[in-house]
Amino acid sequence: MDESDLEQGAAAWVSVTYINDDTALLSSTANARQGALIAELIEESSAYGNADLEPEIARHLGMLRRSDYMPKHMSLPSDPDKLVETTALQAKIEGLYGAGRYCPDGEDSCKTLEQLSDVLVDSRDYDETLAAWLGWRSVSVPMRADYQRFVELTTEGAQEQGFNDMGEMWRSSYDMSPTQFESEVERLWGQTKPLYEQLHCYVRSKLADHYGEDRVPRDGPIPAHLLGNMWSQEWTPIFDLLEPFPGVGNLDVTSALEEQGYDSERIAETGERFFVSMGMPELPETFWQRSMLSRPRDRDVVCHASAWNMNPANNDVRIKQCIVPTEDEFTTIHHELGHIYYYLAYNHLPNLYRKG
Repeated sequence: MDESDLEQGAAAWVSVTYINDDTALLSSTANARQGALIAELIEESSAYGNADLEPEIARHLGMLRRSDYMPKHMSLPSDPDKLVETTALQAKIEGLYGAGRYCPDGEDSCKTLEQLSDVLVDSRDYDETLAAWLGWRSVSVPMRADYQRFVELTTEGAQEQGFNDMGEMWRSSYDMSPTQFESEVERLWGQTKPLYEQLHCYVRSKLADHYGEDRVPRDGPIPAHLLGNMWSQEWTPIFDLLEPFPGVGNLDVTSALEEQGYDSERIAETGERFFVSMGMPELPETFWQRSMLSRPRDRDVVCHASAWNMNPANNDVRIKQCIVPTEDEFTTIHHELGHIYYYLAYNHLPNLYRKG
């Protein structure tokens, strides 16, 4: 790992844990410099496009071409001005997302993503959850034009590498063609669909019982804001409405965490113990010194949880997450630690094989 990698990682870290114009500039500049290097390497690798290569070498070149080396697997355009524009847009959008707040009635009414998400988890009032769901989506409106331009630029970058768009580039990362990947996903979805449809019908029926059929029709889509998750990814937060056998078992993990005084560090330590119990090593001391496990009081940050492999040579791994004592956050830290333990297991490998 060279100095440009370390610089890019450090700049990216501070840009999401100290959101301001200066850190955004540092991050976009470092990403542009890294992108220019990758573009140069990709161009050099094109000389071997028709060569009879060893399978591992061919795989390395394919991973390089797909920008597996870049953060977020971005496909950057080769034009220097457009490359700088792309990385600047990425930093700007990330900053807007991390600092985003919904303020329906002035500054005193502002709510962060976490606070709006809490409304979806805790409230069972149809109008209140709808207001929170719509409120967060108003935060993205100022990003629209920048994001459209970002898509145009990254699509151009993907097309330079022979893909139709960045989505096709991502789908080529699974040791099969994008078309084969799509077919495999459809095959697996076909196996899961009957169970999912039954679960969907059950959830819809329970919500119709609670909110009324005028708001949750028994033969249509479920209103997204009623599922207890800002992106409708899961139904766990509304288990109290869906519980099939009330009173049989207590699955209220959030209350248990609160009653036992769990804070962010204790929740992370519990996740570490889970992995250590399976024979994996304790986390490096630098993990506890350098990770961001709680929302700071003095600055804007991106609270969306993510795992970072900052310096593989020194096993400098970190997590960025604003942990609060809830079942969702408890599950999320275990998920992110899964990435961390992949990083620790892969850090002795070449750069291109270090993705967790």
